[in-house]
Amino acid sequence: MEKHVVMDWSGVRSQDYKILLFSIPAFTLYTLLLNAVCSIGEAVITGLLFLVVQLAVGMTTTRMYYRFGNIAKERLSLLDPSTLSNGWRIEERDIHSVEVSRIFEKFYKSIKDADKKSTDDINDIAWFFIAVWSMFSTLVAVTLELFSPFCIISSGVLMSISFFNYYEGRKGRNNGYFEDDIGHLEYHVLSRLEGIAALHPGAQSYVSWKIRNGTAVLNDFFVSIDLELSEKTVVKYYLGLPSKECERITIETSVTKEKVRTAISDTVGLDFSELEENRFEIRNSESNLDLRYRSSYVRTPQKPVVLFEMIKKVLKIISQ
Repeated sequence: MEKHVVMDWSGVRSQDYKILLFSIPAFTLYTLLLNAVCSIGEAVITGLLFLVVQLAVGMTTTRMYYRFGNIAKERLSLLDPSTLSNGWRIEERDIHSVEVSRIFEKFYKSIKDADKKSTDDINDIAWFFIAVWSMFSTLVAVTLELFSPFCIISSGVLMSISFFNYYEGRKGRNNGYFEDDIGHLEYHVLSRLEGIAALHPGAQSYVSWKIRNGTAVLNDFFVSIDLELSEKTVVKYYLGLPSKECERITIETSVTKEKVRTAISDTVGLDFSELEENRFEIRNSESNLDLRYRSSYVRTPQKPVVLFEMIKKVLKIISQ
């Protein structure tokens, strides 16, 4: 049984690498700053500056890293099959409405697993540790008149707390109403599959997967209508879930394609193209569904009336 992959973590991991690269010089500079403070010489003045610098930089940095974690998490999205590299095979399986709902149940589960709740008041907790460590390290350094070791240790402490804050910000619920958005997408899919399938008794819904090494990624849904005519005639409606593919109708028939071209000539937003002999396509050029961007499918739910009517016209033309 394949492992279904739903979420795209590439944007989050990219942010992780950027923060790591940013942190190396940032904490190196902080260590040098503390060394400069510790080299002043006068214990009381050095201790006061050592305390102030640790508190000011520490509280600012930990809060900043928490926000960096938020930004990373905001880059979490559903996986767009168009972004996958080569080497994936397409597998098509017939499907019913109940099975579509099961697919989306896995979406919900993956989202819940990815969208964990962060620790409450994490910044307050981080600031508490920063304050305690700053006062403790300053007190010991002034008492022993030994600042240099604490410069390096304090930089390491701040780095550890900052990365912890980043982790908490990264796992927090920062995606708004992600589950509600998936509900819109599920409605988007089901309304189209059921609406198109209801146009002809010979209609069958399918799901296509991209599969490689036991991993399956949702590719698209489509409805195939096999017409019982003298020659093979198949009409297929694709939702166009991959960002590089439009919502479209493909038609395989020996009927004169000019009849279909004429039928759509007055419809804005539909493009006609010939794929091969006796096979052509009608594309909805205005569809812009992209699973990575929720705004592309979170809309006022409505059925694709234009394409419904177009399929009706096509079926009527072919059946004549």
